[in-house]
Amino acid sequence: MWLFFRCFLIFYLLFVIFASFYEGVARYQNKDVYEKITGTTAGRIITSFSIPKNWQRLKSTSNNPDFIKLRSIQGIRFYNMICVILCHNIMISFAGPVANTKYIENVSIL
Repeated sequence: MWLFFRCFLIFYLLFVIFASFYEGVARYQNKDVYEKITGTTAGRIITSFSIPKNWQRLKSTSNNPDFIKLRSIQGIRFYNMICVILCHNIMISFAGPVANTKYIENVSIL
């Protein structure tokens, strides 16, 4: 089982490195060549794993009027996710000692 996971992880990391290199080489060509290389179905699939391309997509902002109208909803989503993460951390903090009573006994001795 672990061997399969390791092989899969190594293959995935190598594919991400290949995709980043592939898209990086294409990016330094002129615009027509870049569109030709990344415009095919295989090119779009490969560039979807490219780290620089995904970083560029994450940093970009949309000037779409619909997106601007929904900006407050994005803020609510952000704070909601922060609350979920904090609540899960708090639940783990309180449930951990109950599951391991010997740990609590050793801690109280100190």
